[in-house]
Amino acid sequence: MERSVIRFILISCIVMLGWAIGSSMAAEDATAYWTDYKVIENDWSPTKVGVYCSQFPEYAYETFEWRSKYYWTAFCGPDIPKPQSRCGLCLKVTNTANGKSVTVRVLDTCTRPSLDLDYPAFSEIMDDKGMQDGHLTVNYEFVDCGDDPTLRLHHAL
Repeated sequence: MERSVIRFILISCIVMLGWAIGSSMAAEDATAYWTDYKVIENDWSPTKVGVYCSQFPEYAYETFEWRSKYYWTAFCGPDIPKPQSRCGLCLKVTNTANGKSVTVRVLDTCTRPSLDLDYPAFSEIMDDKGMQDGHLTVNYEFVDCGDDPTLRLHHAL
């Protein structure tokens, strides 16, 4: 009985630390491009799409409900020595020009310091200039996805 209480407390502390680290990161005036993961055509399958996080079983084989809860994004923000540490986290992305926001799930990486939003998410917050330019200026912050908190254990380690 005592071991299970200690284990619960330890896991709770690690989960809360992971949440604090993940949720404290934000950026202003970042660039968001669009990409087309074709999630619907690929049954929202990270392995079919071939996103970075699909190489980790805890993301590749998540339930359909989890995979399809949010559109996906590639995240290449600052200070990510291990890109896998952001897999599965959620970002609230806000277009600075019109104030529209969308929540997306990080399942990929990119080659430039930016976000690559799945096109349906990009189009939800797009403005005329962003449509013309092919990118948006956005603010983003990590937010709670409303998922099972044991998944966050991976991020704190």
